[in-house]
Amino acid sequence: MGSRSVQGASSAGSRSGDRLRVACCISSLAQGGSERQMSLLAMLLARRGYDVEVLTYRPVRFFDPVVEAAGVPIRRISLPQSGRLRRALAARRAIHAGRPDVVIAFLGGSSLYAELAGLPRRRFGLIVTEVSVPGDTVDMSQRLRLARHRLADAVVTQTDYTKRLLVEAAPWLDGRIAVIRNGVDLAAFRPDAPHSSRRSAGGTTRVLVLAGYRPEKNPFGMLAAMEHVRRARPTARVELDW
Repeated sequence: MGSRSVQGASSAGSRSGDRLRVACCISSLAQGGSERQMSLLAMLLARRGYDVEVLTYRPVRFFDPVVEAAGVPIRRISLPQSGRLRRALAARRAIHAGRPDVVIAFLGGSSLYAELAGLPRRRFGLIVTEVSVPGDTVDMSQRLRLARHRLADAVVTQTDYTKRLLVEAAPWLDGRIAVIRNGVDLAAFRPDAPHSSRRSAGGTTRVLVLAGYRPEKNPFGMLAAMEHVRRARPTARVELDW
């Protein structure tokens, strides 16, 4: 654990009368699920009154205009083209330059840089994410990646299924894992009105799943849910498109 936990950082910020400084680290705000979640999180934290900054290191701008329009600055980190140690040190300098109280890192590369930036004695709360854990045999490289999370205060995942896979692969993380569901902007994503002409003919409910078809995306859980619907409402007509 760092010299200040996430709760400790929050208390320190309120005692000083300053806004809590939050650094959101991700490779880029490209077109992807994790990138969308990071964008939404940064905007919501800023709306709550936190001093939020997004740090990226790849030149892909998809959600950037939306985040910047919400008043959240995005700082591009310049990393060396080669040399893992040089890249890690450059990321460390960039993270510390913002003097964050809390660092939230999404995806593998950003989580690694944030965890190493806290050595040898971390002075900020650190939250990392694990959103896609292999559902089969976990090899040595994956175990080493999970072992790094001992350097974080909390490991956040999005589903109970992924948490179970994490605990099976890395039992030592059990007390640090938290499940936080994906956020959804209901102003942009909402179902059609009941009378909408876009509904499928014949009263069929169509379900569209936007995810990779891999074990860690829990397709068996979806199949179990469909079976539950079939038993609860035998006359219901449901089409699933994955």
